[in-house]
Formats: sequence, structure tokens, C-alpha cells
Amino acid sequence: MKKIIYIFTVIVAISIFSSFTKGDERKKLPQITLKNLAGETVETQSIVGQGKPVLFAFWATWCAPCKKELDNMAEYYEEWQEKYGLTIVAISVDDARTSPKIKPFVDSKGWTYDIYLDVNSDSRRSLGYSSIPFSILIDGEGNIIKSHSGYIEGDELVLADELEEYFGKK
Repeated sequence: MKKIIYIFTVIVAISIFSSFTKGDERKKLPQITLKNLAGETVETQSIVGQGKPVLFAFWATWCAPCKKELDNMAEYYEEWQEKYGLTIVAISVDDARTSPKIKPFVDSKGWTYDIYLDVNSDSRRSLGYSSIPFSILIDGEGNIIKSHSGYIEGDELVLADELEEYFGKK
């Protein structure tokens, strides 16, 4: 019985220790080449590392949860910009066949996000995500501090709490 308790204690201690260290491991955002809506090439490194947080939200016009997430975040975006200096960058992963729909779609939504295209799926290869919606939160130095897959109603409220935790006035 003592052996089982000892093993259980060691397992719990390891899992607690790994959860503390996981948040301290900062990984730089890899260089990813994107296109803006005008067709100009933009590198991710020109967007991050300027002292302010950036949220990259990967989405597609055919993805209902992605559109819902971006709609719901739009309600808080102005507040987040003012309070934390946050920029949201919505990166469409639509392919060449559906990419002509992006600009009219975004215009109809009235989103004020920076919109970029990743028609070659460079971000998927560089970041290793398998499905969308997928988002990553980047600190002011260009480090990935949080990633999130999927969307359920209310995730924007969780994001609001995380923004306060990471970037709130201390």
C-alpha cells in the first residue's frame, strides 16, 4: 500500500511540476509568409515583436465555428485594443479556389481585424495545428504564450480572462 501511495505521489508531483514549467517555455513565432487582401506579401515577423500582444486566429469562409468565433471576438475587440494594446490578425486558410470569396465576406462582416491569407497552408506546417479554428496568443516580444484549438460559445470570455492575466495592469 505504501508503494502505491508513493508512486501516486510521484506521478502527481511530476504532473504539477510539468504544468508549472510548461507556461515558462516560450517559443518564438516561426516566420510565415502570408498575403494581405491586396495580394502583397507579408511576413509574420513584421507583425509581432513590437511590444504589444497579437492574437492570430486561423479561420476559413467555410468554417462555421471560425466565423462565430470572429463575430463574438469583434464585440470585445475595441476594448481589448484599448486595455491591452491587442491586435487580432485573422488568417484565412481558404485555398486558391475559395480565396476570392474572402474580401467580400470580410467586408460584409465589418470586422476590423487585420486579414491575411495563407493559401499554401504554410502556417499549418510551421505551427503544427490540425484543425480550425485555431488561435495563438503572442506576447510583445514575439513569443507564443498560448494556443487554442476549436471554438465553443464563451471562449472569447476565457480569452478576456487570459488577456487580463497576461497583460493586465499590475
